[in-house]
Amino acid sequence: MIASLSRTGDRRELLVGPLAYGAAITFVTAYYWRHPLHHRSLHLLPPFHKVVVRDSLVGIVSMMVLCAGDGFAALVGYHFGRDKLPWSSHKSAQGSVAFLLAAYTFTQLYVLFFILNGWVRADIELVVKLSVHLVAVVSVSALVETLPILESWDNVTVFLTAFGMMKYFGY
Repeated sequence: MIASLSRTGDRRELLVGPLAYGAAITFVTAYYWRHPLHHRSLHLLPPFHKVVVRDSLVGIVSMMVLCAGDGFAALVGYHFGRDKLPWSSHKSAQGSVAFLLAAYTFTQLYVLFFILNGWVRADIELVVKLSVHLVAVVSVSALVETLPILESWDNVTVFLTAFGMMKYFGY
């Protein structure tokens, strides 16, 4: 089982990768998920006395860059990764291209899904602006994913890079 969940077969690797995914999903869900609270008893409790609805794309983008980008990079890199990157012998050009394409495409589709369902309010100006910013977010996140410095922490660094860049761009 350990071999199927880790890249190297080392059980210590499972402490970082899946834990990082779980922590990222928990954080994004707790802080960015839209959930109006209408239950009668909840409004009496101090944290729930105000309904908070966040229309931020930060959570959606940072999770999709992590899930789609890192996921497809691993799959494509493992099966088709012939051309290793000069600065990282465990990463391939094919995996990085898969990261870029998957992260950009799936993030755009997911954001569109949220907009069409009315879960995020957006006009055409925001969509165009996001499309441009997303190129930068995905590109820098893909580069960070290839860095050998914190290779076993790439789930954390990819998420934090996408999250930080989205905040920097004002989302």
